[in-house]
Amino acid sequence: MKPTFIKGYRATAAIAPHRFITYGDEPGVAAQASGPEQTLMGVSDSLGAKAGELADVIRAGISEVEFADDITVGDRLTTDGDGRAVVAASGQPYRAIAEHDGDEGVIGHVWLEAGVVPGDPVATDTTTGA
Repeated sequence: MKPTFIKGYRATAAIAPHRFITYGDEPGVAAQASGPEQTLMGVSDSLGAKAGELADVIRAGISEVEFADDITVGDRLTTDGDGRAVVAASGQPYRAIAEHDGDEGVIGHVWLEAGVVPGDPVATDTTTGA
């Protein structure tokens, strides 16, 4: 694993190891992610944190995250309700790309980057441009 940027945040509640992390409601605070609608900041390290403790959050580089489903190398990943990695759907924001295949329970390597999974292209009528 080669994280390139790790920052400490105060945990609002317990944070499990290798889980996606979201922003807290004030500066310097973070929480374990609980759904793909949240803005994801990174991944917790191998220690996690108890409520009120300082949690190391990997913000950039290669990290490890627990897979919640079947993942294939190159999949764009977001979070399930427990902060574990699942494949992001078309048009959905993602926070990591899988570096290898794995299934539920695997602690997999991911490249941390943010983006939105491209949506299905809109078909156009080439004769009218509509």
